[in-house]
Parts: sequence; C-alpha cells; structure tokens
Amino acid sequence: MFVDNPDVDMGNDISERMLRIPVPGRKNYWGNHAVWAGQLSAAMFSIVQTCISNGTSPKEYLTWYLTECVKKGIAPSAEGEIDLFLPHNFTLDMKKRLRMKKPGELIFPRC
Repeated sequence: MFVDNPDVDMGNDISERMLRIPVPGRKNYWGNHAVWAGQLSAAMFSIVQTCISNGTSPKEYLTWYLTECVKKGIAPSAEGEIDLFLPHNFTLDMKKRLRMKKPGELIFPRC
C-alpha cells in the first residue's frame, strides 16, 4: 500500500499505459476465440511488459526461461523456484546477460 511504502505510486498510470499497447492488437488479430487463448494472451502480455519495465529483453528472457525448463524437464514450482526466474530478482550478471540492447526494444521488430 502506498501509505506504508513511499516507493509505491498512488496511481496506476504506468500500468494503464502498459495495457494500452496490446489493446489495438486484439482487433488486428481478431481477438481470442477461446477462454484459454485469452488467458494465454494476458499472461504473455504481462510477461513482456514486466520484462520491459525491468530493462530485460523479452526475447532473451523467454529464450532463457524456456531453455531452463527444457533442461530441467519441468517448469519451476511455485514454492521458491519461480523466484529465480522473476526479472526483479535477477543478479547483476543475469541483468547484464538479459538486458535490452536498446531502450524500448520490442520482442518482434516492426516490419
């Protein structure tokens, strides 16, 4: 809560601006025709925006994360393992390795 922690913004302007990015896409790619597809889209947009807000390249992050899952043979469990994969918990070495090459880098360059 922002009253107890001065680092937390009183408003949610940043979150609302981040949500505006995928909204035009819904019309461009005809939306989601299944509930699971909408949930997957929301999760992916959340991952991409979290990476961008932490200066992490979404493409590098997803490549690294999925490679680690393949090596392990399973996705990380929610009991502690997932914390290692959250961009705000990265070590300085991981931040350097997965950082965006330039600010505002997109996961897929515009054509």
